[in-house]
Amino acid sequence: MEIEFQNTQDTYIQFFKESYKKHALKSLLFVGFISYFLVSLFLEKYAVPIQLIVLVLLCIALFFVLRYVLLLFVKQKTTGSNVLQRFQQKRITILADHLLIEYSNKTQKISYANIKVLEQTFSFIHLILNTKSSYLIPKGVFTSENECNSFIGAIHKNLIQIKIEKNGNLRWASDRPNYKLGFLGFIPLIGGIVGVILFIEGVFKYKDRKLIFIGIADIMFTVIVYSFLYFFGNSFFSRKQFADISQNQLNSLVENIEFYKLKYGDYPDSLQQISNDNTTVSIFDPTQSPRGTNPNFRYQKFDDGYYLFSAGPDEKPNTDDDIFPVPPIMKSGKIGLLIPRH
Repeated sequence: MEIEFQNTQDTYIQFFKESYKKHALKSLLFVGFISYFLVSLFLEKYAVPIQLIVLVLLCIALFFVLRYVLLLFVKQKTTGSNVLQRFQQKRITILADHLLIEYSNKTQKISYANIKVLEQTFSFIHLILNTKSSYLIPKGVFTSENECNSFIGAIHKNLIQIKIEKNGNLRWASDRPNYKLGFLGFIPLIGGIVGVILFIEGVFKYKDRKLIFIGIADIMFTVIVYSFLYFFGNSFFSRKQFADISQNQLNSLVENIEFYKLKYGDYPDSLQQISNDNTTVSIFDPTQSPRGTNPNFRYQKFDDGYYLFSAGPDEKPNTDDDIFPVPPIMKSGKIGLLIPRH
């Protein structure tokens, strides 16, 4: 069997678009990781729904940006004198022990043992060699679908014989699970999603025990990491390490409260008023559990001043580990900070 065809730059561009869609899952995993990193880095202070919306929009944007950048790369790779061979008229003939490729000025033999991957998209057959060179065959050059399937089947038949002779085992590129995706499991959260996908593919698509195990391992890694972070972050030991940070924030907060009085003529009724007036001011107490009943610094306003302190790592006010601010020296002289006596 033989076929004759000639590719153009548009042929390669169309193939890239189809291939990009075919491997959309891998592309989405890649851009999803980048988006997750950017969102967690720059939008940490925003509410979760806002983070999710931005994450989805970033994924969509990066998916198409990546497609555009790669498309420019394809155009660049298919331009210039060094790629003229790609666009030459060629004839491919299937023989018993090799493929015969005939150009207008030369003939090339490719043994089946040198073919690394045979993959398909909707409109193309793509032969990738061990030498990293490749041949793109449009399915449109065949007179019918049966002729196209016969061509693919003939190559498969010869490849099967070569593979069996080498190691007695054969799996096509489209049938081989991509174990390398398991490395994404080291990325918390993203790795858990990847693990679920690999587990499902291992059970239903590939029926591959190794892929199932990798999927379970990815899921467990995410569960273990988040469990550790949750329990460690809420432990007494962890909160105790933030005592110095809490002390510094309390000292700064006193200044903000005093400036608030100078600005409005009275002390705030709650720390939330300080936060609303100046969004850069943090009223969260780092020694408290974020999921506790009162994660903020303790504040109470009186006629002649106010109490301000941290309940400390034990999260109980009026105990020995309470943390009090060190009164700053203000130009206005006296300040309203009251230090309770035990």
